[in-house]
Order: sequence, then C-alpha cells, then structure tokens
Amino acid sequence: MPQPTPNARDESDQTRGLVLGVGCDRNITSELFERGIAHVLEQFGLSLAAVRCIASIDKKRDEPALLRFAAANAVTVQFFSAAELDAVSGERASEIVRRHVGARAVSEPAALLASGATALLVPKTVYTEPGAGASLTVAVARCPDASTANPSGA
Repeated sequence: MPQPTPNARDESDQTRGLVLGVGCDRNITSELFERGIAHVLEQFGLSLAAVRCIASIDKKRDEPALLRFAAANAVTVQFFSAAELDAVSGERASEIVRRHVGARAVSEPAALLASGATALLVPKTVYTEPGAGASLTVAVARCPDASTANPSGA
C-alpha cells in the first residue's frame, strides 16, 4: 500500500488546493468512481472539499463517471495528451496503461501537470472492488499557490 508523503494529513479543508490525477477503465460506473475517490481521500486524511481539479488523459474527455463527478462536486477538469503526460519524469510507468491509452502513466503525471507541483502528495493508488470488473487509479498533488490561498475558502 502506498504511503503518504510528509504532511499529507495536514491538508486544510478550507483550501481548494488539491488536484486529483485519475486514470480509470472505460465506462467505469459513477458509483465505483465516487467510492474510489472517497476511499483514497479518506485513506490519506484528505477532504473532497479541498479538491480544486481532476486531471486525466485527453482520451477521457467523454468519460461519463469522471464528468459527472466533476460536475457534482464543482471541480474543474483538465485533460492532457499522451505526449504531455510522457514528458513528466518520475512517475511509475505501466505497460498496461501504455497499451490502452498510449501514455506510460496517467494519474501521477496528470496530477503534477494540472497542479504545477513538483512532487506528489499521494502517489498512484489503485482502487477496485471484488467483482467490479473495473478499477481506477488516483494520485494527489497540492497546487503550490494553495498555501497562500484565503483560509476562508473565498
């Protein structure tokens, strides 16, 4: 199980400074997607209220569960090409991801690119459920400007 980086549990719920990098199976159910995000955030002591953006590969522009989740939680969505994701160094590469979407990795580089951070707060974490037939990966980064954001959330 991945370990949180230092201070992962110190994220203030008052600041919308978190970016979720997400990779998921095509046509994942909205319910599984939501439970997966909630599980990862809870596992690392983070709050959905602190999420500013969800980021993924451009091939997920029409992924219903991702789009529904973003709309329901009033977070922005950013998409990156495989070339943009591959330009980020340090992520854990996956041959399975490369075969399916053409990038070495999705969740970790997407979180870093969308946040502008140089390090992850939470590394790629895989979520699935027995019999689900689908899974998602979530990585979390904190926007560098989050520490100077208005603590009231305004």
